[in-house]
Amino acid sequence: MRLLKSIQLKLESLAALDGVSSMRMVIPPVVRTGAVESEGDAILKANLVRDQTLANGSGVKVGIISDGADNYASAVATATCPAASRS
Repeated sequence: MRLLKSIQLKLESLAALDGVSSMRMVIPPVVRTGAVESEGDAILKANLVRDQTLANGSGVKVGIISDGADNYASAVATATCPAASRS
């Protein structure tokens, strides 16, 4: 309880600063989801494009923004992420 009160006081101090116009809670990201179709995929209707063009990304090099490499082997095993190639 003491920790929560301390955090609340620090947040109130931050909120009172002249340069702060608003504060809100950050919703934690979904991490390590594995082989799933993401919301972005459906929003952009990328699944429909893939179905119509038969494109699957083969031969395309992709950079990954990740929360870490802890589950890389699992992502490769489930075909969520291809094995890295060095060229």
